[in-house]
Amino acid sequence: MSLKEDILHYLDHGVFSPKETKEIAAYVGCSERHVQKIVKEFNAPNPDNQITVETYIKAILSGADTKQKIADFLGCNRRSLLRFENKNISAKKISRYLYIAGIDLKTICHLYRLSEEETAALKELPTIAGVKNDLKTISAILHPFKTSCEDIDSKHANVNKILWML
Repeated sequence: MSLKEDILHYLDHGVFSPKETKEIAAYVGCSERHVQKIVKEFNAPNPDNQITVETYIKAILSGADTKQKIADFLGCNRRSLLRFENKNISAKKISRYLYIAGIDLKTICHLYRLSEEETAALKELPTIAGVKNDLKTISAILHPFKTSCEDIDSKHANVNKILWML
């Protein structure tokens, strides 16, 4: 094996920690600078394991109701999660989305420390579940009259199509 493969092997298997560059260099027989370059490459973030808004939302929708549970789901530490939130997520926008998607208001308030005004504003928003119920009601009202008028029939079909898509 080459020096690089040896160093990566020792790092992968926990023989040495990435901070022990001096010890690795002495053990393998190369310069410490060479080991530092390889350790930097070893510690480079994996693009498959990056936190994105999409994975963040999936974590919350999966039932993670605390910052630590979200971080565990995403495979990162809490500090990385908080940095990501500060850079990429507006608490107002994400809380609105989560409320509309059907996440419990108590969980949203706990995650984002919303004020009473912000909580009241969320309660004003329609939810997907509420819209589905409204569409079911509209469909039930239109159903008996769909044979009497072509316009009502097309509206009934559109309502059912939207309901099916939700």
